[in-house]
Amino acid sequence: MAKQEAAGRPGSAAARSSGAQSGSGGHSEKTKANGQPGQAEYNALLRTCEKLESELNTLRQRQIDNLAVARQRQIEMDAEIQRLRQRHIDDLAVARQRQLEMDAEIQRLRSSSNGQTDPLFSKVYLTPTAPRWLILDVQRAFRIRYHPDKHEGSDKRSQAEKVFQNAEQIFRKILELKK
Repeated sequence: MAKQEAAGRPGSAAARSSGAQSGSGGHSEKTKANGQPGQAEYNALLRTCEKLESELNTLRQRQIDNLAVARQRQIEMDAEIQRLRQRHIDDLAVARQRQLEMDAEIQRLRSSSNGQTDPLFSKVYLTPTAPRWLILDVQRAFRIRYHPDKHEGSDKRSQAEKVFQNAEQIFRKILELKK
């Protein structure tokens, strides 16, 4: 009985041996009389399926490997992007710090000359580095602006006279220093 069940299962050794015995009755080993495939054709199809399944497994494994490589590259790219972002943030912080330092230096240079502020020059809106021609032009402008004869009223006239006399003294001192 077990031999009959084994002979009924395709691919079993009993089925192959019984097929070989019964298949010699004038029909091809590939196809039986009822149109069903024979044992040889069945075995060929089975081998083809096994080859296809093996190729499919190989392709699946390659796909899994490629996916793992792609994930690793994505992780590396994300890390590189993060590193570049941090570098740019650091560079920006350094640039901002440098800008603050330069602004402070500009402010310091504007407020002083050679590291010192000279109140004599600043009273008439000049710096110690002003050239002689500029000093003379500013003196002329002060004379025109604050000349006592240009102001009406005793209060305005006396105020202008004080500014005028004070400016003349300052310009005299500055021009002596520039000799």
